[in-house]
Amino acid sequence: MLKNIATNKALGFTENQWGQLIEANGLLLMWFIEWNQANDAVNKDREKPLSIMDFFKQKYNMSAGGDPWDMKGKVSLDGKYVSEGDDDLEPYFLINTDDGVGYIYPYAFVALPKKSGGHHIVRMD
Repeated sequence: MLKNIATNKALGFTENQWGQLIEANGLLLMWFIEWNQANDAVNKDREKPLSIMDFFKQKYNMSAGGDPWDMKGKVSLDGKYVSEGDDDLEPYFLINTDDGVGYIYPYAFVALPKKSGGHHIVRMD
């Protein structure tokens, strides 16, 4: 994986299973890569970049024709997605950005870091 994307080794998946997860989540991973690259380029030019949420919303609209679904859960200190009444979800991928760490979970749940702290959590299936 790229240096700013890490797999969650605690899940204990095989190399083949990771390959399948990378393929299944490839679009989301690519959007994180593109946002990081765009953000780096904009910072060099001193323009105001799109927020990571606006960037993902724009990409999702082009791909799915609508907005991502807002989720009511939160990201715990250990990176799990926590929502009352549901089982906690371990992240598949942890992605470093200038705004903080983003996460990709099962069911296409994505935690996008906010500059002010915390995450905006959406479903992008």
